[in-house]
Amino acid sequence: MPPGTTFGRGAVSVKTSALTDPTWQSFASRTSTLLAVAGDNPLTFLPALATSTGRPEVSVAPFVPYGLSANGRRAMQTAVTNPARCIAVMPHHLGRAFAIGNEGFNFNRLDG
Repeated sequence: MPPGTTFGRGAVSVKTSALTDPTWQSFASRTSTLLAVAGDNPLTFLPALATSTGRPEVSVAPFVPYGLSANGRRAMQTAVTNPARCIAVMPHHLGRAFAIGNEGFNFNRLDG
């Protein structure tokens, strides 16, 4: 959490190298956001992060699940099952598991 911040607006799960990156540090300062190296599921890591940092507000913070390939489906499922807390979802190169049986929605096969 940026120094001098009295309330955390949320947390961003980042790679370890981002914890000391000036761009990420600037983002955290401007937005009162906690940068953390955490797991895939925000419903699991946010309460643990709140406890370990002494910032109880983080346990109920809104989140944006992200998933690469097949984990994109998990991100979509997390968003659908937690609409009150999920403010967006970011599936990246969504895996075929999500699109099988629905060729009109298969991003892997659409042109453009």
